[in-house]
Amino acid sequence: MMFPVTKNLLIINAILFFATYVAQKYGINVINYLGLHF
Repeated sequence: MMFPVTKNLLIINAILFFATYVAQKYGINVINYLGLHF
C-alpha cells in the first residue's frame, strides 16, 4: 500500500503529463508556463 502523499503526487504528475499533450494540440505550451527557467 502506498502512502497517500505518494499516491497524490503520482496522480498530479499523470494529470499534468496528459495535460501537456492536450494543450499542445491547441497551441498552448504548458512547459513555458510551468517550467523552471534560469
